[in-house]
Amino acid sequence: MADAGKSGSKRLPEGKRQMLCILDEDVIKRVKIAAVKSNARVSHVVEQALKQWLDRLETGRLGKF
Repeated sequence: MADAGKSGSKRLPEGKRQMLCILDEDVIKRVKIAAVKSNARVSHVVEQALKQWLDRLETGRLGKF
């Protein structure tokens, strides 16, 4: 019998949560290619890019969009 509330997906690492983002097809393709070239997971590449963006935003080093 399956446990209530569990899906068929793998458990997430401690402190991690899943987030859905709707992105341009070209951006997705470029990120996937960059991840493969870097021997990294797409989620890690995206997380690092977001952290860098947030750091720049918080320190005022981010220009206007």
